[in-house]
Amino acid sequence: VKLRLSIQIVKNNSNLVIASRTFTINMPVEKVSPYGMVQAANRATAIIMQRLLYFIYSLHLNSAD
Repeated sequence: VKLRLSIQIVKNNSNLVIASRTFTINMPVEKVSPYGMVQAANRATAIIMQRLLYFIYSLHLNSAD
């Protein structure tokens, strides 16, 4: 399973793109079946969400300077 998430963080009042990033992960499927693919997709989603949270948190830390 390949999962790709592209995000843009945009300043609301000016539509200025503050940051953008694409997250990609290839997750192996342990059992070749619909359920096995769902499990792999769930694992990939969890990892992408962790990376996204870290990215947003790092932007917050950088903006605090």
